[in-house]
Amino acid sequence: MNIFIDVENFDLDEYLLMSNNLNQSSRFIQTLNILFDIKKLRMYDKNYYKSSGSLKFDNDSLKISFIKGDLLGDINTDLKRNLNINLSGLNIDSNKFNIAQPKTQSLNDFTINISLKDSVIDSYKIKNFSSSIYSNGSDFEIRDLEMNSNILKVLSSSQDTYFIYKEDSNSNEIKGHFQIANMNSIPFLYIDEKFSVGYSDLLIDLKFNEYKDFYNLQGNIDILLKDFSLSSFLPNSNILNIVGIFNLRNILGKVANLDLSLQEFAQTEINRLETNIIIDEDGLFIRDQMVLDTNSAKMLWRGRINKNDSQYLEELDLYLKMRLRVGENIPWYAGIFGGLPVAASAYIFREVFEADIDDATTFEFDVVVVLIIPN
Repeated sequence: MNIFIDVENFDLDEYLLMSNNLNQSSRFIQTLNILFDIKKLRMYDKNYYKSSGSLKFDNDSLKISFIKGDLLGDINTDLKRNLNINLSGLNIDSNKFNIAQPKTQSLNDFTINISLKDSVIDSYKIKNFSSSIYSNGSDFEIRDLEMNSNILKVLSSSQDTYFIYKEDSNSNEIKGHFQIANMNSIPFLYIDEKFSVGYSDLLIDLKFNEYKDFYNLQGNIDILLKDFSLSSFLPNSNILNIVGIFNLRNILGKVANLDLSLQEFAQTEINRLETNIIIDEDGLFIRDQMVLDTNSAKMLWRGRINKNDSQYLEELDLYLKMRLRVGENIPWYAGIFGGLPVAASAYIFREVFEADIDDATTFEFDVVVVLIIPN
């Protein structure tokens, strides 16, 4: 069947609501060819003007081509597990993009190849993006990732940029070189915590189990992070689990003001974090030093964290040099140093509360302690 459509307006959102009718009647249509010329096409609450192209549908495949107008490119699928998207000029809000949940196990398996140019997703102005996404049961992979936008850039080659999750072994792999500027959201990913990243340069090559505690963590990571803030205080924050890769909630977390409930210090602010970390089967080693500058203190960390027999990071052997920012409300230090070793915290309290300090002071001490092993 061949159809030509020439209309002023076409609302794809309304059509998708009625798509079940097409699915029910499609078995009576062997082939459907549609040529269209639409003055204003509305799709996911966005308007595209002067859209011309074609749609070809049969029992085994669907292909939509845009050859003229604001939106160019094509979308084709075999209506089973393969989807290819190659578009230029796409403009969508991810929170209005309803991703259907699969109803059967077979629909959990899919392959999606995406290529976008000169497109906008939320606040991301994308010059080019491409990736292959695979799902096989509960296993999930993102491979061959390329990205150049105003917020996120992938600096590594596509072959060296990927994320892999394997359910059977509960293993995760992430590799790539990423540059971030002025990020406060991630499209299609709902995050409870409000966060902001002014600038970050991340070179990552990690393998681990269970991202919440980074069990069996191995690899290396090179971090430069500037102007990071977390405005919602959540003790079990997933973001803090990722940022606090050391799992030092009782030590580094409190010193860095990551675990305070006082109103005036409820917002975490990291002015600068810079380090290079190597993790092997024996433990985690800080190459040279870690620079951590927060809204409560400026710290230099050196040393390592050894793993126990179960491959959890457990035994700390660290040197810490810290410059405190002492303001008008000195008592909040009691909350910060509650997780430090007794000798170190007693020393700091004596110096802070007994001395007449107005602006700042510097302390140096070793941190040697055993972390609580996760349940």
